[in-house]
Amino acid sequence: MFFDRQRQIENLLKKYIDLLKESVDSFEKGVSIFISDGLSEEFQQYARQTHKFESEMDSIRHDIAYEMYSKTILPESRGDILRILELADKIPGCMQSVMFDLSIGAIYLPKYILEDFKLLIENSCIAVRNVSDCFLSIFSDKNKVLKLAKETDRDESKCDSFQHSILSAIFKNSSDVGFNVLMKLFIEKVGDISNCSEKVSDQAIIISVKGQI
Repeated sequence: MFFDRQRQIENLLKKYIDLLKESVDSFEKGVSIFISDGLSEEFQQYARQTHKFESEMDSIRHDIAYEMYSKTILPESRGDILRILELADKIPGCMQSVMFDLSIGAIYLPKYILEDFKLLIENSCIAVRNVSDCFLSIFSDKNKVLKLAKETDRDESKCDSFQHSILSAIFKNSSDVGFNVLMKLFIEKVGDISNCSEKVSDQAIIISVKGQI
């Protein structure tokens, strides 16, 4: 009976992670279209889709919480899972926030930051995919958790480097204080995607080492 309940929760978590992967695919494609075509209808479709995935994931997170509290799950294990879910739930929120800023026309990307911005987006999405696999591995493969957590940490470090390069270029090339502040906030939002991914991977290591699930 216990293993049936655990399997049910694992299935919900897998569904959650599958949606996270679909969400990051939608996010990456949408930003790529924005860079090449601006505020096109195709971009807006991806922005709406990213929002839809975020809402669906939030609903599944509530289902998981209900299942864990309504079944006989060890309190400490329950707390660990809910904690990692709380951290993971910030990732689609970060992606949605970035897409929202782009979709309302609030952001202009100067040509001199485009290459670094593309790399920032690419490595942010890699971090999300790595931490998605890391999350699921807490149930099956401790070694894989550690490997993917290290990769996520490297991804986050790369993103920090691209953020620094982008902001340095902006403040070097622009004297518009309002624009500079807006871009700083926006680039930090993008950076939050990999920051949140790293926090999830850190929690996955804790759960894996404790080995309680």
